[in-house]
Amino acid sequence: MFPEILSTARKRSRETGFTLVEVLTALAILGLVIGPTSAAAITIMKISSWDADINFHLRQVQNAGYRILRDGLMAQTVTTTPGVFLSFSWTDWDGNNHVVNYLLVENTIQRSYNGSQPYVVAEQIDTTTTTAQWDNEHGQLTVTITSLGTRMTRIQQVYIVRPRAWVGKE
Repeated sequence: MFPEILSTARKRSRETGFTLVEVLTALAILGLVIGPTSAAAITIMKISSWDADINFHLRQVQNAGYRILRDGLMAQTVTTTPGVFLSFSWTDWDGNNHVVNYLLVENTIQRSYNGSQPYVVAEQIDTTTTTAQWDNEHGQLTVTITSLGTRMTRIQQVYIVRPRAWVGKE
């Protein structure tokens, strides 16, 4: 009888596999590692999406600001009239006349050069808070451009430009 017990014990010791306790312990450890890791990955994806939204709207405001500053530096005449957000005009050294109009149309800033078809310079612009103010006393233009993102991300920048016709006049 004793040899049979030893042979049964030897058979069991040769069997491969994990016990139920080992499997449950491994699953518990795996759960402790994967839980926080997946939460961190989800947070990183949300932040990445928010960053992309901010970068898009910042780029739109900067594009509009760059165009307006560039044209504003060339301007000899600056006007802000209803229907046209901002208008610049100048005559170059060869006697050619240039007129650039900026329009606020359906949450965009559009630019038209010498009466050509306007094209979009910036999208997703808050047309109610985007303003242009000409200070005739100091000869400077202050443009405030505001962009509203889909996540209520508000980007606002103020640009101050002194047209070349006013440089040196105080």
